[in-house]
Amino acid sequence: MSDKHGKPSVHTLEATLALEQYPAFLERAQKVAHVGSWVAELGESERVDRVSWSAETHRIFGIPVGEFDGTPDGFFSHVHPHDVATVRATVQAAIRGSRPYDIEYRIVTRTGELRWVHSTADVDRRADNSPVRLVGTVQDVTERRRLEEQLRHAQKMEAVGRLAGGLAHELNNALMTVMTYSELVLPRLEDREKLREDVEEIRQAAGRAVSVAQQLLTFGRRELTEPLGFSVNQTVHGVAQLLEGTLGSDVALRIVLDPALPSIMGHPGQVEQALVNLSLNAREAMPRGGELVIATSVEDVAESVARLHPPMPSGRYVVVSVADTGRGLDPETNARIFEPFVTTKQADPGTGLGLAMVWNTVKQGGGHVLVESGAGHGATFRLYFPALG
Repeated sequence: MSDKHGKPSVHTLEATLALEQYPAFLERAQKVAHVGSWVAELGESERVDRVSWSAETHRIFGIPVGEFDGTPDGFFSHVHPHDVATVRATVQAAIRGSRPYDIEYRIVTRTGELRWVHSTADVDRRADNSPVRLVGTVQDVTERRRLEEQLRHAQKMEAVGRLAGGLAHELNNALMTVMTYSELVLPRLEDREKLREDVEEIRQAAGRAVSVAQQLLTFGRRELTEPLGFSVNQTVHGVAQLLEGTLGSDVALRIVLDPALPSIMGHPGQVEQALVNLSLNAREAMPRGGELVIATSVEDVAESVARLHPPMPSGRYVVVSVADTGRGLDPETNARIFEPFVTTKQADPGTGLGLAMVWNTVKQGGGHVLVESGAGHGATFRLYFPALG
């Protein structure tokens, strides 16, 4: 549209400018939304011939713009090897029209980072319904997958806790019966040494089993006693005195306490037991000796940080960290570290309830546990308790 002098109108100029800027606006919108776009052109035999990516898709895949060769092989070289067959099958099913292209799969960036992506696409077709191309989007959903996994873990631990409490109650009753009858029989066997030894073994075995049952009962309960406000520094000091005679001369124990530490609400005995469990695990992880550091501090957790560790709320926390210089944890163990009957010990596997008890103690106090570790690089357990006042 022109004015009376034949010049383009202001509205026409604005529309032209907007049209010219549209690709830049679209690219910016994709960057803001973290959603990339892609087009896969089909060649002979209805197979993908060329693939083009938007700038945001390059970012998601960790490939600089201009360095993706646009070939199907180039694309699949970035897909996790275990997911390649699934992605190929989904593409072919979409081309055939048997099901939509909607899939989540893993990719591996050039730096080796593993990411989850969600990709959807429509198939452009000719008048005869033959496919021409796929036009799709891709979104990095790594964070969402991680949060979902944390939620599943929390739900599983809750269910295990309820199951453990119920089973342990019945088990404890049965074991107490065994121990009671063993105690009754033992005095009658003073002149039958071998039989007495056998019954004594039964009694001791039942006693060990009762100890496990009691741990399960503790794990399964939400509260044993009324929580109270107390100083973690005093608890750590008491644990340090206890550990001095148990860690061995080849493990250096260092205590670093924040003198201005606020109190927390909870059960001092349970927190003490949690710290002892972590310390003994650390000792087991340092067969050739090393250093164990127990430290306290105050930390203000921002909302942006709390979102990375649901269901941890933001706020002020008292942090107790237990760090060792031992062999560390492999990724598989680290992922399941707080599940009951998963143990980090090698020489004496114990009951496998120690770390589950640590998790339960902190959760009962409304706190959170973070673990930093790598094989051969030691381990640090950070216990976050909501600060009072």
